[in-house]
Amino acid sequence: MIFFITYNMKYIFIFILLGSGSILSAQEYFAQDWDSGETADKNFILSSQLYNDSIYYLSFNVCYLSDEIWEECITLGVMDNKGNVIQERNLDWVSALGDNKPIHISDSEIIIAGRTQDLLDPKIQLTIIDKNNWENYKVFHYDIGVDVEYYFSYSVIAYFDYYIVSGGTELKKVNLQPDWTLWIDKNTFEIDTITEYPFMNRISRMEFLYVDENNLLTCYYAGSGQRFYPSGNLANSRGFIKYNKEKEVVFHYLDTLDGNTGLNYLHTGLLLENQNMVYKQAHFNDEPFGIGNDPDYEVICINPDGETLWRFKNPGFSVYGEK
Repeated sequence: MIFFITYNMKYIFIFILLGSGSILSAQEYFAQDWDSGETADKNFILSSQLYNDSIYYLSFNVCYLSDEIWEECITLGVMDNKGNVIQERNLDWVSALGDNKPIHISDSEIIIAGRTQDLLDPKIQLTIIDKNNWENYKVFHYDIGVDVEYYFSYSVIAYFDYYIVSGGTELKKVNLQPDWTLWIDKNTFEIDTITEYPFMNRISRMEFLYVDENNLLTCYYAGSGQRFYPSGNLANSRGFIKYNKEKEVVFHYLDTLDGNTGLNYLHTGLLLENQNMVYKQAHFNDEPFGIGNDPDYEVICINPDGETLWRFKNPGFSVYGEK
């Protein structure tokens, strides 16, 4: 099954291909457009996840306080594999980012990472919803113990005895944007440990979290100032890092193919079923004379040992292309 969700300013669209795994041999499909939530003019998908035969999604929506005043609120929804919306609910206490993975579905829970909208006392937010009864939910708030301007939550996952939430922030009065990953105890809902990108960096983002077949927490990260050009100047990069349940780093891959791409485009990092890892970067032309229609970015696949398996570059792809 292959699916993707996209949107314009009014409608949300979903496309499904059902078949043997190849687009060319897919035998069934559906395309669906719908308005997510209660407002038809201000809604778009932030994140989605396929779980068994259902598609769970978070969408940006608005909650009207009056005819002229509204505020951001998030809509949680689920549809079947024919495009029928089974259930939707506005979560007016959630503020979440798009282009990342702020939602995780397990057998019994829907887990959402976000932030509060309080500018005076910002907090990281974790919402846990009973998958079988959306009226049964818990909301928890956290901070990293320093004065910040704001928080961003990028990704969330359940991992052994922990809920893992990754994100970033900007410190008050200091031009620093530290990353953080919260290891939250499932029993007490208290922070057990806060980890951060463990090597040289100026800014890092743990954009996507997965668990591999060896039960290692697999993180795709992007950042700036993580390595040096031959000239000695700081360069940008991206890659994968893996932790075991003791929070020890057991794998680290740092992209060294190109140092020009920092945080200014939409990153994508995937863990495939065969455990290979895929990501994209701005195209680096390593040939002495490039052709005029060089691609803007390329897709790279590495194996669990960090070895490059293939690099795909197709002229005309945009650096801002989403997954």
